[in-house]
Amino acid sequence: MNGTRRASTLIDESPWTAAHPWYFSRGDLHVHTDRSDGAFSPGEVQSLAMGLGLDFMAMTDHNTWGPIDLAEDGVRLLPGMELTTTEGHMNVIAPRSLWRDTTAWACTDAPVEACLSPLLDGLASPDSFRWVVHPFLYPWHWQVGDIPLCFLDGIEIMNQPDRPAAAGATERALEYWDLLTASGWRLTGVGGSDAYHDGSDQRMEDLGSPTTWVMTRHPYPGPRSIVQALKRGRVVVGKGWLVRMFLGPEGGRARSLAPGDCIPASPISPSSREQSAVITVERDLAYDLAETQPLLPSRSRPPAEGAGRPPGVCHPPGVCHPPGACHPPGACHPPGACHPREDLDGGTRLDVVTAGRRSRHSIHWQSADTGQVRVPLDELFQGARWVRMELRRGGELLAFTNPFFTDGNEPCGAGSNGKAPPVTWSNVWSC
Repeated sequence: MNGTRRASTLIDESPWTAAHPWYFSRGDLHVHTDRSDGAFSPGEVQSLAMGLGLDFMAMTDHNTWGPIDLAEDGVRLLPGMELTTTEGHMNVIAPRSLWRDTTAWACTDAPVEACLSPLLDGLASPDSFRWVVHPFLYPWHWQVGDIPLCFLDGIEIMNQPDRPAAAGATERALEYWDLLTASGWRLTGVGGSDAYHDGSDQRMEDLGSPTTWVMTRHPYPGPRSIVQALKRGRVVVGKGWLVRMFLGPEGGRARSLAPGDCIPASPISPSSREQSAVITVERDLAYDLAETQPLLPSRSRPPAEGAGRPPGVCHPPGVCHPPGACHPPGACHPPGACHPREDLDGGTRLDVVTAGRRSRHSIHWQSADTGQVRVPLDELFQGARWVRMELRRGGELLAFTNPFFTDGNEPCGAGSNGKAPPVTWSNVWSC
């Protein structure tokens, strides 16, 4: 069911959490259509997104706003654009009242920052979200060093993760993001598929990969609620996995936390070791649908032999999941699309990242799809003012959370960027 997924099956949640639940919405913040370099129309992309179970999507065509003429048929559409310059790209989501003539967005004349700064300043709004995309992926990397960070709300960490050069670009983005966070900035880390379709068939193989999960208090949030959650960092990004954190005493009920939350400093003292963080990991079963994404009805092709699919494509029952757990009845995926439990036990770990430090934790697996790590709060934060989590298999990044903060961190409770020092992308500069 769209908009209502809650990974709360591993622990006993407190009455407070039950009364004030967090709801997860699945989305993709970086998608192209035939209005720029894509092959599918906005309506066709919307249909494919529905087939993947996405709850929201930003269509971000190059220097082109919109679309605005599509009905929200099961997928929330965020009005977006990929602002494309000769020195890098960035995405924006903004209400129509802030749009300008699209010819103003190209920023082809040097210096690019002189063009970008007034445009981005004009998009500042509680209903807008502005973020640099694929900042370290050559040759589309971000080169506008003098852009003030006060004009940005986020940074794309994971872009089209199956691209050969994506892993290195993702690691550099993580390092830079940590530097910003340690400097007092709260730019939200997001993901984006950058899906455009390669023309090989009637699918968009990358759509929804990675998935950007947004946490809100409403089971079916509108565009404004989604944007506000993005600005506050209530985001988890995953490539087939979801990571959550709970707070509670050993053996007791736990309270669900959202990234961006400020945890009171008092429970993090060594004298309060009874307060532990419970980090849960859970496979995103809907993510596997990308392997069997339905063809567009208008571009259907004859079914393959064997009940509509090639013989032998499906695994024997129970190899990866109980029958039906991965896909609706009759849907299949190629061999190896699911990961047997022994692969997870052998190489998957949870990394806890704080300012300048990284600790690795083994995961206690309840099943092939769910596991958890329990860590005393003082060990989790190690005296730092923020912490975030990464789920990795070997060197591969599967998922990451945005930071959780303590109330001693200056930006806590102050909204996007709070009282952070004036900085540009590459050096200190007064906004």
